[in-house]
Amino acid sequence: MVSCDKIKNITVFCASRNGNNPEFVKQGNILGEMIAKQNMTLIYGSSNDGLMGVIANSTLNNGGKVVGINTAYFDYCEQPQHVNYEYICLDTLEARQRALIDKADAFVMFAGGFGTLFEYYHVINLIKIGIIEPKPLVVVNIDKCFDEIIVSNKKLGELGLASMVEFEEVVSSVDEIFPAILRSLEKCQNYQK
Repeated sequence: MVSCDKIKNITVFCASRNGNNPEFVKQGNILGEMIAKQNMTLIYGSSNDGLMGVIANSTLNNGGKVVGINTAYFDYCEQPQHVNYEYICLDTLEARQRALIDKADAFVMFAGGFGTLFEYYHVINLIKIGIIEPKPLVVVNIDKCFDEIIVSNKKLGELGLASMVEFEEVVSSVDEIFPAILRSLEKCQNYQK
Protein backbone atom coordinates (compact mmCIF):
# COMPACT_ATOMS: atom_id res chain seq x y z
CA MET A 1 0.00 0.00 0.00
CA VAL A 2 1.15 3.54 -0.78
CA SER A 3 2.20 5.72 2.16
CA CYS A 4 0.14 8.75 3.14
CA ASP A 5 3.43 10.68 3.46
CA LYS A 6 2.84 12.09 -0.04
CA ILE A 7 -0.38 13.72 1.12
CA LYS A 8 0.24 16.93 3.07
CA ASN A 9 -2.57 19.18 1.82
CA ILE A 10 -6.19 18.09 1.50
CA THR A 11 -8.62 20.31 -0.36
CA VAL A 12 -12.15 19.76 0.90
CA PHE A 13 -15.09 20.90 -1.22
CA CYS A 14 -18.23 21.34 0.89
CA ALA A 15 -21.22 23.54 1.68
CA SER A 16 -21.30 26.93 3.35
CA ARG A 17 -24.51 25.65 4.97
CA ASN A 18 -24.95 22.91 7.57
CA GLY A 19 -27.68 21.04 5.72
CA ASN A 20 -30.70 19.38 7.32
CA ASN A 21 -29.00 16.22 8.55
CA PRO A 22 -27.06 16.62 11.85
CA GLU A 23 -24.75 13.84 10.64
CA PHE A 24 -23.13 16.33 8.22
CA VAL A 25 -21.93 18.52 11.12
CA LYS A 26 -20.92 15.50 13.21
CA GLN A 27 -18.90 13.98 10.36
CA GLY A 28 -17.44 17.41 9.51
CA ASN A 29 -16.11 17.75 13.05
CA ILE A 30 -14.58 14.28 12.85
CA LEU A 31 -12.99 15.07 9.48
CA GLY A 32 -11.36 18.23 10.83
CA GLU A 33 -9.99 16.31 13.80
CA MET A 34 -8.65 13.57 11.52
CA ILE A 35 -6.91 16.07 9.23
CA ALA A 36 -5.23 17.68 12.26
CA LYS A 37 -4.16 14.34 13.75
CA GLN A 38 -2.64 13.29 10.42
CA ASN A 39 -0.54 16.51 10.47
CA MET A 40 -2.09 17.56 7.19
CA THR A 41 -3.22 21.01 6.14
CA LEU A 42 -6.83 21.67 5.25
CA ILE A 43 -7.26 23.73 2.08
CA TYR A 44 -10.79 25.03 1.61
CA GLY A 45 -12.97 27.82 0.20
CA SER A 46 -12.56 30.12 3.17
CA SER A 47 -15.73 30.64 5.16
CA ASN A 48 -16.63 30.33 8.80
CA ASP A 49 -20.19 29.43 7.78
CA GLY A 50 -21.79 26.03 7.42
CA LEU A 51 -19.80 22.86 6.90
CA MET A 52 -16.83 24.90 5.68
CA GLY A 53 -16.59 26.53 9.10
CA VAL A 54 -17.28 23.29 10.96
CA ILE A 55 -14.40 21.46 9.25
CA ALA A 56 -11.99 24.42 9.43
CA ASN A 57 -12.65 25.14 13.09
CA SER A 58 -12.42 21.47 14.02
CA THR A 59 -9.06 21.23 12.25
CA LEU A 60 -7.80 24.35 14.04
CA ASN A 61 -9.19 23.34 17.45
CA ASN A 62 -7.34 20.03 17.17
CA GLY A 63 -3.98 21.68 16.43
CA GLY A 64 -4.09 21.49 12.64
CA LYS A 65 -3.31 24.06 9.98
CA VAL A 66 -5.87 25.60 7.63
CA VAL A 67 -5.51 27.64 4.45
CA GLY A 68 -8.66 29.48 3.41
CA ILE A 69 -8.70 30.64 -0.21
CA ASN A 70 -11.25 33.29 -1.07
CA THR A 71 -12.00 35.90 -3.69
CA ALA A 72 -12.77 39.59 -3.28
CA TYR A 73 -16.33 38.77 -4.37
CA PHE A 74 -16.85 36.75 -1.18
CA ASP A 75 -14.59 38.82 1.06
CA TYR A 76 -17.55 39.63 3.32
CA CYS A 77 -17.44 36.05 4.70
CA GLU A 78 -16.30 35.79 8.30
CA GLN A 79 -12.99 33.95 8.67
CA PRO A 80 -11.78 31.73 11.51
CA GLN A 81 -9.49 33.58 13.91
CA HIS A 82 -6.54 31.37 14.81
CA VAL A 83 -2.76 31.48 14.69
CA ASN A 84 -2.73 28.38 12.41
CA TYR A 85 -5.10 29.96 9.88
CA GLU A 86 -3.75 31.44 6.65
CA TYR A 87 -6.09 33.58 4.56
CA ILE A 88 -5.54 34.09 0.84
CA CYS A 89 -7.79 36.48 -1.10
CA LEU A 90 -7.56 36.38 -4.91
CA ASP A 91 -9.11 38.62 -7.58
CA THR A 92 -11.41 36.17 -9.35
CA LEU A 93 -13.41 33.01 -8.74
CA GLU A 94 -11.33 31.30 -11.41
CA ALA A 95 -8.08 32.15 -9.60
CA ARG A 96 -9.60 30.93 -6.32
CA GLN A 97 -10.67 27.65 -7.93
CA ARG A 98 -7.26 27.08 -9.46
CA ALA A 99 -5.48 27.79 -6.16
CA LEU A 100 -7.72 25.27 -4.36
CA ILE A 101 -6.70 22.71 -6.97
CA ASP A 102 -3.01 23.55 -7.25
CA LYS A 103 -2.38 23.49 -3.49
CA ALA A 104 -4.02 20.06 -3.08
CA ASP A 105 -2.30 16.72 -2.78
CA ALA A 106 -5.76 15.10 -2.54
CA PHE A 107 -9.40 16.15 -2.89
CA VAL A 108 -12.38 15.31 -0.70
CA MET A 109 -15.91 16.08 -1.83
CA PHE A 110 -17.96 16.42 1.34
CA ALA A 111 -21.67 17.27 1.61
CA GLY A 112 -22.38 20.33 -0.49
CA GLY A 113 -24.45 21.96 -3.17
CA PHE A 114 -23.88 23.38 -6.63
CA GLY A 115 -20.53 25.01 -5.81
CA THR A 116 -19.24 21.72 -4.43
CA LEU A 117 -20.39 19.87 -7.53
CA PHE A 118 -18.79 22.49 -9.78
CA GLU A 119 -15.46 22.09 -7.97
CA TYR A 120 -15.70 18.29 -8.13
CA TYR A 121 -16.38 18.20 -11.87
CA HIS A 122 -13.75 20.85 -12.54
CA VAL A 123 -11.08 18.67 -10.89
CA ILE A 124 -12.20 15.63 -12.88
CA ASN A 125 -12.13 17.57 -16.16
CA LEU A 126 -8.68 19.04 -15.52
CA ILE A 127 -7.31 15.56 -14.81
CA LYS A 128 -9.12 13.96 -17.75
CA ILE A 129 -7.80 16.48 -20.29
CA GLY A 130 -4.29 16.42 -18.84
CA ILE A 131 -4.04 19.95 -17.44
CA ILE A 132 -3.22 18.66 -13.96
CA GLU A 133 -1.67 15.40 -12.86
CA PRO A 134 -4.06 12.88 -11.32
CA LYS A 135 -4.55 13.38 -7.59
CA PRO A 136 -6.59 11.29 -5.17
CA LEU A 137 -10.30 12.11 -5.17
CA VAL A 138 -12.67 10.82 -2.48
CA VAL A 139 -16.43 11.39 -2.45
CA VAL A 140 -17.95 11.21 1.03
CA ASN A 141 -21.50 10.06 0.39
CA ILE A 142 -23.03 10.72 3.82
CA ASP A 143 -26.77 9.98 3.92
CA LYS A 144 -26.49 9.01 0.23
CA CYS A 145 -26.39 12.72 -0.66
CA PHE A 146 -24.41 12.01 -3.84
CA ASP A 147 -26.15 8.79 -4.94
CA GLU A 148 -27.72 10.39 -8.00
CA ILE A 149 -24.41 12.01 -9.01
CA ILE A 150 -22.63 8.65 -8.78
CA VAL A 151 -25.36 6.95 -10.84
CA SER A 152 -25.34 9.80 -13.37
CA ASN A 153 -21.54 9.61 -13.78
CA LYS A 154 -21.79 5.86 -14.42
CA LYS A 155 -24.64 6.33 -16.89
CA LEU A 156 -22.73 9.00 -18.85
CA GLY A 157 -19.84 6.53 -19.11
CA GLU A 158 -22.12 3.70 -20.24
CA LEU A 159 -23.63 5.97 -22.91
CA GLY A 160 -20.15 6.86 -24.19
CA LEU A 161 -20.64 10.54 -23.36
CA ALA A 162 -17.95 10.67 -20.68
CA SER A 163 -15.11 8.47 -19.59
CA MET A 164 -15.28 6.73 -16.25
CA VAL A 165 -13.59 8.33 -13.24
CA GLU A 166 -11.15 5.51 -12.55
CA PHE A 167 -9.17 7.30 -9.83
CA GLU A 168 -12.17 8.22 -7.64
CA GLU A 169 -13.14 6.46 -4.41
CA VAL A 170 -16.61 6.70 -2.83
CA VAL A 171 -17.11 6.22 0.91
CA SER A 172 -20.09 6.66 3.23
CA SER A 173 -18.25 7.92 6.33
CA VAL A 174 -15.25 10.11 7.11
CA ASP A 175 -13.67 7.17 8.95
CA GLU A 176 -13.05 5.64 5.52
CA ILE A 177 -11.40 8.70 3.93
CA PHE A 178 -7.71 8.05 4.56
CA PRO A 179 -7.69 4.42 3.38
CA ALA A 180 -9.69 5.62 0.35
CA ILE A 181 -7.13 8.36 -0.35
CA LEU A 182 -4.42 5.71 -0.40
CA ARG A 183 -6.44 3.51 -2.79
CA SER A 184 -7.10 6.51 -5.01
CA LEU A 185 -3.40 7.46 -4.93
CA GLU A 186 -2.51 3.99 -6.20
CA LYS A 187 -5.07 4.37 -8.99
CA CYS A 188 -3.62 7.79 -9.88
CA GLN A 189 -0.15 6.33 -10.21
CA ASN A 190 -1.51 3.81 -12.74
CA TYR A 191 -3.91 6.23 -14.46
CA GLN A 192 -3.79 6.56 -18.25
CA LYS A 193 -5.92 9.39 -19.63
